[in-house]
Order: sequence, then structure tokens, then C-alpha cells
Amino acid sequence: MMRLLLSLLIASSLAAQTAETAAARVERFLTAMGGRAAWAEVKFAHVEAVHDDIAIAEPFTNKIWNDFTSPRVRFEAKNASLDRRRAISGDKGWRWREGQVSALTPEQTEDDRRWWEANIYRTLHRLARNDPELTARAVGAHRLEIYRADGK
Repeated sequence: MMRLLLSLLIASSLAAQTAETAAARVERFLTAMGGRAAWAEVKFAHVEAVHDDIAIAEPFTNKIWNDFTSPRVRFEAKNASLDRRRAISGDKGWRWREGQVSALTPEQTEDDRRWWEANIYRTLHRLARNDPELTARAVGAHRLEIYRADGK
């Protein structure tokens, strides 16, 4: 029994020593995505993908133009029967639906600002630049969690 307990203690001690730190996991993530130096220099991303949505009959092309330096982002969703656009710049926003342009409500603009702040590509940029407002935590064997200074 004592031998088993000792073996378990040694095994758990070795596992703790070999656990990947959050900093090492961030570095590995950045390397896999093109490298710290490259992501530190990126200030803007354009992403285009085809999406399926249960509320929309046909797949649609979703385009996102995202400025990493200030809350400025534009979204565009299109297919043969759909043409929706939405953008924010600072604390203002607008949307295009069925050919009509309207201002976003403050709540909608704030929602889009939260999306902008947490966007994965912007987060990569911030991690690459060692943004002091972000904290990384290694969780389990493969998970990396990123938190703002306020814990969110």
C-alpha cells in the first residue's frame, strides 16, 4: 500500500512538473498560427467564409473586415436572396437590411464592440504584442483561456 501511495505521489509530482505553462501554450499557439512576429505586426484582417444558419434557407458568404487598432469592424452576409451589412466605428454603428440603412441602437453597437474586442484574430495580435490587459491560463491538457484584466 505504501509503495502504491509513493508511486502515485511521484507520478503526480512529475505530471505537475511537465505540465505546459500558459506562456508556453500561448507561444505554441502563436507559432502554429504563423508566429509571434507576424501576428504582432498585423493590424487588420479580412475573413471570408461560407456559413449555414438554420434561420436562413441557403448557405451565405460571410465577410468580416476587422481593424485591430480601434473598434472598427464591418460584416457582410450575402447569397442570392440575402444582402445584410453591418458596421461599427467607435461608438456608432449602422446596418443595411433589404436596401434600407438604419443606425444601430447603443445596445447593438455595444454588442458588436464586445465581439470586436474578443475576436480570435485580434486576440492573437494582442497576445503577440504582450498586451498587459490580457492574462492567459492553461487549463487541462489542451485548453488555453484568455482573460481581460477584469476577469472576463
